Amino acid sequence: MVGPSEQSERARTLHALAVRAAGGDQQAFTQIHGRLNVGVRRFLETRLGRDAERVEEIAQRTWFETWRAMREKRYDPARSAVTTFVYAIAYKQYLRDRRGHGYESAMPEMDAIVAEEIGSDMSLDNTLHLVELLEALRHCIDQDGLLTDDERAVINGLADEETERQLAARLGLAASTVHVRKKSAHAKLRACLANKGFHRDSSERGQGHAE
Repeated sequence: MVGPSEQSERARTLHALAVRAAGGDQQAFTQIHGRLNVGVRRFLETRLGRDAERVEEIAQRTWFETWRAMREKRYDPARSAVTTFVYAIAYKQYLRDRRGHGYESAMPEMDAIVAEEIGSDMSLDNTLHLVELLEALRHCIDQDGLLTDDERAVINGLADEETERQLAARLGLAASTVHVRKKSAHAKLRACLANKGFHRDSSERGQGHAE
């Protein structure tokens, strides 16, 4: 098990690599790729049913866009962790793939919240907004007193692609209870995001900031 001190050291190392990569150091970027690519692929695999060809294609696009953003000075390591930035780009590439294949209506619940907020803008210029949104969403999920333990367990399970029936069996709850917890958690998370300046229909989209 990784302890807090080791996690902090890893974060410091990644930040140092991010600063170098943001300055155009390709060797530092290669090291970031080596550290994060397994996690990026796992993130995609949980959403694409281990479709190896699509996972590979989206992962490659993710890293291409990440390096391009760094070369074009569109990534500032002082504003966001490189891990969040890479996952934001992976998220956008995944959402673009879902929309391109006509699967948007079948999108997992948490992904739908993200997709609704960022709208149809899949450009690299919108990445910073998505970074802020993911940071804000994580803060909302982890916020003390916002979600009950059951609601947090349901949200995290759905994010890992568990079905409501699977969650009911694992958590020892009725399927109807899991559904109620999901709806309640989503309402709370939307309200929390709105309080942080994120509004799905706002003309000021992109102006929200995680606290």
